Amino acid sequence: MSRVLWSVQEVSRAKALQAFATLQRPLIVEDSGFVIDALKGFPGPFSKYVLETIGIQGILKLMEGEKNRKCGWVGTATYVDSAGSLHPFNRLGGGYRLAHHASGISSPFAWSPYWQICEVIRLGKTLSALSAEELAVLRSDPAEKGSLALFAEWVKEQERPASLQSG
Repeated sequence: MSRVLWSVQEVSRAKALQAFATLQRPLIVEDSGFVIDALKGFPGPFSKYVLETIGIQGILKLMEGEKNRKCGWVGTATYVDSAGSLHPFNRLGGGYRLAHHASGISSPFAWSPYWQICEVIRLGKTLSALSAEELAVLRSDPAEKGSLALFAEWVKEQERPASLQSG
């Protein structure tokens, strides 16, 4: 996905550095956003603001007539260790396209209105239209691991004896 003025990664990094400057101890900060390829990664870190201002209908209006409807979720967890070194864990969820219309389905699992316009390409359904079973299968896909899950895997790897760690 293309970058916007401030990327999700830059926001996560800036928040982590600011928090470390205040707390002076190891910490992790996570930031995420919904990105649309044809809009050069917009709304990205402005996802919440866009929902509050133009909403999903405004997004659909911006995309009228656009053929490239690739979209996805990005997330970055930035860990700052005790020395102040940054360790970013980036996630880019692919396999999605922007629907032409909001599904109108209110899913009990949805954590964002974007679920009504974000379609899982291989299933041909918006996230809000997926059953609990379909969501479980989607979440079990290794490509769908979130940035915090990637961080957790890294922490586990750091705790393994050096003789057991892979390359």
